[in-house]
Amino acid sequence: MILVSRRWFRSCMIFFRPQRCRRFDVLPDSGYSRYTREMVVRENPNFIATSEMLCPISRAPTITPLSAPSLNGTKSKSRPPVPGVPQWHCPGSFGYYRHEEKCNQYYHCTEGVATLKECPEGLYFNSKSGTCDWPKDVNCRASQSHLERRCRRFTEVFRCPANRSYVAATPHCDMFFDCRTGKACAKRCPDGLYFNPETSMCDLPINVKCRKSEGGSYSLKRFAEICRHGYKQQAVDPATSKCYYKCHHDKVRRYCCSGTRTYNEKRGRCERRTAFYLP
Repeated sequence: MILVSRRWFRSCMIFFRPQRCRRFDVLPDSGYSRYTREMVVRENPNFIATSEMLCPISRAPTITPLSAPSLNGTKSKSRPPVPGVPQWHCPGSFGYYRHEEKCNQYYHCTEGVATLKECPEGLYFNSKSGTCDWPKDVNCRASQSHLERRCRRFTEVFRCPANRSYVAATPHCDMFFDCRTGKACAKRCPDGLYFNPETSMCDLPINVKCRKSEGGSYSLKRFAEICRHGYKQQAVDPATSKCYYKCHHDKVRRYCCSGTRTYNEKRGRCERRTAFYLP
Protein backbone atom coordinates (compact mmCIF):
# COMPACT_ATOMS: atom_id res chain seq x y z
CA MET A 1 0.00 0.00 0.00
CA ILE A 2 1.29 3.44 -0.92
CA LEU A 3 0.15 6.67 0.77
CA VAL A 4 0.89 9.93 -0.97
CA SER A 5 0.33 13.40 0.45
CA ARG A 6 -2.28 15.31 -1.55
CA ARG A 7 -0.44 18.56 -0.96
CA TRP A 8 1.99 17.40 -3.63
CA PHE A 9 1.56 17.77 -7.36
CA ARG A 10 -2.10 17.54 -8.19
CA SER A 11 -1.41 17.32 -11.89
CA CYS A 12 1.02 14.43 -11.51
CA MET A 13 0.81 10.81 -10.48
CA ILE A 14 3.67 9.79 -8.14
CA PHE A 15 4.66 6.13 -7.80
CA PHE A 16 7.17 5.25 -5.10
CA ARG A 17 9.59 2.45 -5.80
CA PRO A 18 9.56 -0.11 -2.94
CA GLN A 19 12.69 -0.53 -0.74
CA ARG A 20 14.17 2.73 -2.10
CA CYS A 21 12.87 5.81 -0.34
CA ARG A 22 15.20 8.13 -2.22
CA ARG A 23 13.95 7.17 -5.64
CA PHE A 24 10.53 7.75 -7.07
CA ASP A 25 8.79 8.06 -10.41
CA VAL A 26 6.60 10.96 -11.47
CA LEU A 27 4.09 10.73 -14.23
CA PRO A 28 3.13 14.30 -15.21
CA ASP A 29 0.41 15.16 -17.65
CA SER A 30 2.96 15.87 -20.39
CA GLY A 31 4.73 12.53 -20.13
CA TYR A 32 6.85 10.20 -18.03
CA SER A 33 9.97 11.41 -16.20
CA ARG A 34 12.23 9.91 -13.52
CA TYR A 35 13.82 11.97 -10.76
CA THR A 36 16.17 11.23 -7.89
CA ARG A 37 16.10 13.34 -4.75
CA GLU A 38 17.47 12.88 -1.24
CA MET A 39 14.91 13.12 1.55
CA VAL A 40 16.52 13.46 4.97
CA VAL A 41 14.44 15.98 6.92
CA ARG A 42 12.42 14.34 9.68
CA GLU A 43 9.46 15.40 11.80
CA ASN A 44 7.47 16.67 8.89
CA PRO A 45 3.81 15.81 8.39
CA ASN A 46 4.27 15.38 4.67
CA PHE A 47 5.62 11.92 3.96
CA ILE A 48 5.45 8.92 1.68
CA ALA A 49 4.74 5.53 3.25
CA THR A 50 5.32 2.10 1.86
CA SER A 51 4.33 -1.29 3.16
CA GLU A 52 7.77 -1.80 4.72
CA MET A 53 9.37 1.57 5.56
CA LEU A 54 8.60 5.19 6.30
CA CYS A 55 10.29 7.95 4.29
CA PRO A 56 9.76 11.45 5.76
CA ILE A 57 10.18 14.40 3.39
CA SER A 58 10.42 18.14 3.82
CA ARG A 59 8.48 19.19 0.76
CA ALA A 60 7.41 17.89 -2.57
CA PRO A 61 10.16 17.30 -5.07
CA THR A 62 10.70 20.27 -7.33
CA ILE A 63 11.72 20.18 -10.94
CA THR A 64 14.68 22.44 -11.71
CA PRO A 65 14.84 23.37 -15.38
CA LEU A 66 18.22 22.77 -16.95
CA SER A 67 19.82 25.35 -19.20
CA ALA A 68 20.48 24.22 -22.72
CA PRO A 69 24.10 23.09 -23.05
CA SER A 70 26.33 24.73 -25.62
CA LEU A 71 27.32 22.82 -28.71
CA ASN A 72 30.95 22.47 -27.74
CA GLY A 73 30.36 22.05 -24.00
CA THR A 74 31.96 25.40 -23.10
CA LYS A 75 30.81 28.95 -22.93
CA SER A 76 31.11 30.91 -26.10
CA LYS A 77 33.88 33.49 -26.18
CA SER A 78 34.41 36.40 -28.46
CA ARG A 79 37.00 35.68 -31.10
CA PRO A 80 40.17 37.76 -30.96
CA PRO A 81 41.01 39.90 -33.98
CA VAL A 82 42.87 38.14 -36.75
CA PRO A 83 46.61 38.90 -36.45
CA GLY A 84 48.33 40.50 -39.41
CA VAL A 85 45.23 42.36 -40.55
CA PRO A 86 45.52 46.06 -39.66
CA GLN A 87 42.41 47.54 -38.02
CA TRP A 88 43.28 50.96 -39.35
CA HIS A 89 42.00 53.18 -42.15
CA CYS A 90 44.13 55.42 -44.33
CA PRO A 91 43.48 59.15 -43.95
CA GLY A 92 44.54 59.63 -47.56
CA SER A 93 45.03 57.66 -50.76
CA PHE A 94 48.83 57.56 -50.50
CA GLY A 95 51.30 58.09 -47.70
CA TYR A 96 53.21 56.67 -44.76
CA TYR A 97 51.74 56.80 -41.26
CA ARG A 98 53.01 55.60 -37.88
CA HIS A 99 51.55 52.64 -35.98
CA GLU A 100 49.36 53.48 -33.01
CA GLU A 101 51.36 51.30 -30.57
CA LYS A 102 54.61 49.92 -32.02
CA CYS A 103 57.38 52.37 -32.82
CA ASN A 104 59.13 50.22 -35.42
CA GLN A 105 56.00 49.69 -37.52
CA TYR A 106 54.10 51.92 -39.90
CA TYR A 107 51.27 51.84 -42.42
CA HIS A 108 51.91 52.25 -46.12
CA CYS A 109 48.77 53.50 -47.85
CA THR A 110 48.37 52.76 -51.55
CA GLU A 111 45.11 53.80 -53.15
CA GLY A 112 43.50 53.94 -49.72
CA VAL A 113 44.58 50.42 -48.73
CA ALA A 114 46.80 50.14 -45.63
CA THR A 115 49.70 47.68 -45.51
CA LEU A 116 51.43 47.11 -42.19
CA LYS A 117 55.24 47.20 -42.51
CA GLU A 118 58.28 47.33 -40.26
CA CYS A 119 61.28 49.61 -40.31
CA PRO A 120 64.76 48.13 -40.83
CA GLU A 121 66.58 46.65 -37.87
CA GLY A 122 67.04 49.07 -34.98
CA LEU A 123 65.03 51.94 -36.50
CA TYR A 124 61.77 53.61 -35.52
CA PHE A 125 59.30 55.33 -37.80
CA ASN A 126 59.51 59.11 -37.68
CA SER A 127 56.12 60.66 -38.38
CA LYS A 128 57.67 64.11 -38.91
CA SER A 129 59.88 63.07 -41.83
CA GLY A 130 57.68 60.19 -42.97
CA THR A 131 60.65 57.78 -42.97
CA CYS A 132 62.38 55.30 -40.67
CA ASP A 133 64.86 56.92 -38.33
CA TRP A 134 67.04 56.04 -35.36
CA PRO A 135 65.30 55.80 -31.95
CA LYS A 136 67.25 58.78 -30.60
CA ASP A 137 65.57 60.99 -33.19
CA VAL A 138 62.07 59.60 -32.64
CA ASN A 139 59.83 60.47 -29.71
CA CYS A 140 58.66 57.03 -28.68
CA ARG A 141 58.54 55.40 -25.24
CA ALA A 142 58.49 51.83 -26.47
CA SER A 143 61.32 49.40 -25.86
CA GLN A 144 64.36 49.81 -28.09
CA SER A 145 65.26 46.12 -28.07
CA HIS A 146 65.71 44.44 -31.45
CA LEU A 147 66.97 41.17 -32.84
CA GLU A 148 70.34 40.91 -34.55
CA ARG A 149 70.39 39.48 -38.04
CA ARG A 150 72.92 36.88 -39.00
CA CYS A 151 75.50 37.67 -41.63
CA ARG A 152 74.79 35.94 -44.92
CA ARG A 153 78.14 36.69 -46.51
CA PHE A 154 81.57 37.36 -44.99
CA THR A 155 84.39 39.03 -46.89
CA GLU A 156 88.09 38.19 -46.63
CA VAL A 157 89.27 41.42 -48.27
CA PHE A 158 88.86 43.49 -45.11
CA ARG A 159 90.43 42.66 -41.75
CA CYS A 160 88.49 43.63 -38.65
CA PRO A 161 90.11 45.71 -35.89
CA ALA A 162 90.71 44.31 -32.43
CA ASN A 163 87.81 46.21 -30.87
CA ARG A 164 85.31 44.48 -33.21
CA SER A 165 83.38 47.63 -33.98
CA TYR A 166 81.62 48.97 -37.06
CA VAL A 167 83.98 50.27 -39.75
CA ALA A 168 83.06 52.41 -42.74
CA ALA A 169 83.29 50.70 -46.13
CA THR A 170 84.62 53.50 -48.31
CA PRO A 171 83.85 54.82 -50.87
CA HIS A 172 80.24 53.68 -50.35
CA CYS A 173 78.65 56.08 -47.88
CA ASP A 174 75.78 53.81 -46.90
CA MET A 175 77.90 50.69 -46.36
CA PHE A 176 79.93 49.44 -43.40
CA PHE A 177 81.62 46.32 -42.05
CA ASP A 178 80.15 44.58 -39.04
CA CYS A 179 83.08 43.13 -37.07
CA ARG A 180 81.28 42.00 -33.92
CA THR A 181 82.07 38.34 -34.65
CA GLY A 182 85.69 39.04 -35.60
CA LYS A 183 84.95 38.53 -39.30
CA ALA A 184 84.03 41.33 -41.66
CA CYS A 185 80.39 41.24 -42.67
CA ALA A 186 79.50 43.79 -45.34
CA LYS A 187 76.23 45.52 -44.53
CA ARG A 188 74.28 48.45 -45.86
CA CYS A 189 72.44 51.07 -43.84
CA PRO A 190 68.66 51.29 -44.26
CA ASP A 191 67.47 53.15 -47.33
CA GLY A 192 68.09 56.86 -46.97
CA LEU A 193 70.66 56.54 -44.16
CA TYR A 194 74.45 56.82 -44.34
CA PHE A 195 77.10 55.37 -42.07
CA ASN A 196 78.60 57.90 -39.69
CA PRO A 197 82.25 57.06 -38.82
CA GLU A 198 82.17 59.43 -35.84
CA THR A 199 79.34 57.62 -34.08
CA SER A 200 79.88 54.20 -35.72
CA MET A 201 76.17 54.10 -36.51
CA CYS A 202 73.91 54.76 -39.48
CA ASP A 203 72.74 58.33 -39.49
CA LEU A 204 70.79 60.83 -41.55
CA PRO A 205 72.61 62.02 -44.69
CA ILE A 206 72.53 65.59 -43.42
CA ASN A 207 74.79 64.53 -40.54
CA VAL A 208 77.25 62.66 -42.78
CA LYS A 209 79.54 64.25 -45.36
CA CYS A 210 79.28 62.23 -48.53
CA ARG A 211 81.18 63.62 -51.52
CA LYS A 212 80.05 62.99 -55.05
CA SER A 213 82.51 62.38 -57.88
CA GLU A 214 82.19 65.93 -59.15
CA GLY A 215 82.65 67.39 -55.67
CA GLY A 216 80.37 68.91 -53.08
CA SER A 217 78.17 67.23 -50.53
CA TYR A 218 74.98 65.29 -51.05
CA SER A 219 71.81 66.11 -49.13
CA LEU A 220 68.91 63.67 -49.25
CA LYS A 221 66.87 66.03 -47.08
CA ARG A 222 67.04 68.68 -49.79
CA PHE A 223 65.89 66.15 -52.37
CA ALA A 224 62.96 65.19 -50.11
CA GLU A 225 61.86 68.83 -49.98
CA ILE A 226 61.76 68.89 -53.79
CA CYS A 227 59.55 65.79 -53.83
CA ARG A 228 57.14 67.26 -51.28
CA HIS A 229 56.41 70.15 -53.65
CA GLY A 230 55.23 67.73 -56.31
CA TYR A 231 58.27 67.84 -58.58
CA LYS A 232 59.28 64.64 -60.36
CA GLN A 233 63.03 64.42 -59.88
CA GLN A 234 65.61 61.63 -60.04
CA ALA A 235 69.11 61.55 -58.56
CA VAL A 236 71.85 58.93 -58.48
CA ASP A 237 72.78 57.42 -55.13
CA PRO A 238 76.22 58.79 -54.17
CA ALA A 239 77.03 55.50 -52.42
CA THR A 240 76.73 53.48 -55.62
CA SER A 241 75.99 54.24 -59.25
CA LYS A 242 73.79 51.15 -59.36
CA CYS A 243 70.99 52.82 -57.36
CA TYR A 244 69.13 56.09 -57.60
CA TYR A 245 66.44 58.11 -55.83
CA LYS A 246 63.15 59.08 -57.38
CA CYS A 247 60.11 61.11 -56.33
CA HIS A 248 57.03 58.93 -55.99
CA HIS A 249 53.76 60.43 -54.69
CA ASP A 250 55.60 63.31 -53.01
CA LYS A 251 57.91 60.84 -51.22
CA VAL A 252 61.52 59.77 -51.78
CA ARG A 253 61.99 56.18 -52.90
CA ARG A 254 65.19 54.30 -53.66
CA TYR A 255 65.55 52.04 -56.70
CA CYS A 256 68.42 49.89 -57.96
CA CYS A 257 69.22 48.70 -61.45
CA SER A 258 69.09 44.99 -62.14
CA GLY A 259 72.11 42.82 -62.88
CA THR A 260 75.25 44.72 -63.84
CA ARG A 261 73.39 47.81 -65.04
CA THR A 262 74.21 51.23 -63.63
CA TYR A 263 72.12 54.36 -63.47
CA ASN A 264 72.81 57.14 -65.98
CA GLU A 265 71.79 60.38 -64.30
CA LYS A 266 71.86 62.41 -67.52
CA ARG A 267 69.60 60.03 -69.41
CA GLY A 268 67.58 59.05 -66.33
CA ARG A 269 67.72 55.31 -66.96
CA CYS A 270 69.69 52.13 -66.24
CA GLU A 271 72.37 51.14 -68.76
CA ARG A 272 74.77 48.25 -69.19
CA ARG A 273 78.22 48.82 -67.79
CA THR A 274 81.18 46.76 -66.63
CA ALA A 275 80.28 44.45 -63.78
CA PHE A 276 81.51 45.42 -60.34
CA TYR A 277 81.25 43.90 -56.87
CA LEU A 278 78.37 44.78 -54.58
CA PRO A 279 77.74 42.90 -51.33
